[in-house]
Amino acid sequence: WNLSKSIMNMYIIKNIVFLVLLAWLAYGDYKYYKIPNKNILYGLVIGILSMLFVYGIKGIRLSLLGGVTFLIIGYIFWKIKIFRAGDAKFLCLIGVFEGFDDMWMTISIAIIVSGIIATVMMVKDHSLKERLTKIGVYFKFLFVSKNFFGYWSDENDRIKMPFATTCFIGILIYKLCLAINYLL
Repeated sequence: WNLSKSIMNMYIIKNIVFLVLLAWLAYGDYKYYKIPNKNILYGLVIGILSMLFVYGIKGIRLSLLGGVTFLIIGYIFWKIKIFRAGDAKFLCLIGVFEGFDDMWMTISIAIIVSGIIATVMMVKDHSLKERLTKIGVYFKFLFVSKNFFGYWSDENDRIKMPFATTCFIGILIYKLCLAINYLL
């Protein structure tokens, strides 16, 4: 935290804006299992402007590099059926808001928390063993057949886990830990 007080204040404001935006998108994803494209576009613009506000011109470069990197990763995950298209665009939004340097830790924490939430949901649903078996069969088939194909989820799945909602929870936890660390 070798940032000047004014830059740190701008950084805090950027993170508050980021969390409010994520909360709004997460709520929509939780309620409708969809994030409208216009909401993603609003977030992208706000993210780039926030990075400009905190880091100047360098912030735009970091923001665009983060967004493009996560868009490519999200696109690949969408093509191999790990993500829905909205999740890939949501990942891009995180990259834009966090910039290339900070996005890796942010998404890592978000994915870990998402995994914990998914595991808890499966335990409550009594489907953890069934799902782990299904994933094991999928990976075994990939290695035996040496052909790659996407992982298709069951359309009648009893458990729906909105990615934006679980990511928001993970990012909120991460940002709160950063704030506590800064204050101590």
